[in-house]
Amino acid sequence: MLEAAYLLLAALASVLGCACLALALPRHWREVADVAMPAGRATSLRAAGFSLLFAGVACAWLRDGPSFGSALAALVLAVSAWAVAFTLSWRPRWLRPLTLSAPATTGAPPAAGDASLTALFTSALWLACLSIGTVGFMLPGPRPQPRRPEPVSVVVERLEVELAAVPPEPSVMPDAPLPDLASPPPLAEPAAAPPPAALVAVAPPSALLAFALPVEGATEVTDLERASHSRPSHRVSPGVASSPPLQTITYGQGEGKQTAPDYPERALREGQEGEVVVRFQVAEDGRVRTAELARPSPWPLLNTAALRVVRRRWSFSPGRARLYEVSIRFELAK
Repeated sequence: MLEAAYLLLAALASVLGCACLALALPRHWREVADVAMPAGRATSLRAAGFSLLFAGVACAWLRDGPSFGSALAALVLAVSAWAVAFTLSWRPRWLRPLTLSAPATTGAPPAAGDASLTALFTSALWLACLSIGTVGFMLPGPRPQPRRPEPVSVVVERLEVELAAVPPEPSVMPDAPLPDLASPPPLAEPAAAPPPAALVAVAPPSALLAFALPVEGATEVTDLERASHSRPSHRVSPGVASSPPLQTITYGQGEGKQTAPDYPERALREGQEGEVVVRFQVAEDGRVRTAELARPSPWPLLNTAALRVVRRRWSFSPGRARLYEVSIRFELAK
């Protein structure tokens, strides 16, 4: 109810303040009172109008605080100004009680006082209806509340239970032959443990390697020269041929098409030189099946160029599978 009272006071103060400021103008005073404005009345009306407006703003602040109260005061002031302007244009004599002056005697019948009382009653009734409607619009209506479940009372009782000792029933064993404990069964021979797999020598991660190759099985970390890529060894069944023996060839000599590698442009600009040893396997159709670095150079660009040319551009005559190792040297012209 306190918020509704503050809202009603803010609305009444704003309407009365706008009416006083409107009557401070001689034209509006003459339309309402039908007499000339007394001296000094305009100043008092302006003071009363601004005081009432400030009182309306204060009531709005007390209701909703400075932030929302300012917005509410602006809304109430706009509605009050519209109401006063509508009253001045439609029924200006409804504001005559605010002039505190008697009507002018211009040959009118003696019932002028009754007309003044009628205007006063109509103005009060109009303001009361407006205030009641505003309060009814702003007040929240009753909302249905959910029914809270009633707490269920829990009764705890202590039960005394006595367990009687029941003798165990004798178990009846079927007539089965007893095992011969004199001769224990023979122990199974333990399975032979498989021989340990050979460790694969791998190099630690380094920027000198062009790329890492996957290694399966147990490994041991060693230096770069001893490291090599190998696959897990499988048992060779009888009748299956083993891997071909390793042969060393000279680059540019012997059988096959040995295309020269492209010198990387960046290596040319930076003056990189070195020797790359590539180990590769040739299939029966004469194409290079796999290629890896047997001994890389310190420059990854040279290692990549050597592997690329061996894998993609070298070829040999068809025949049995072969395993070669070749040394490719990258050297700049002096």
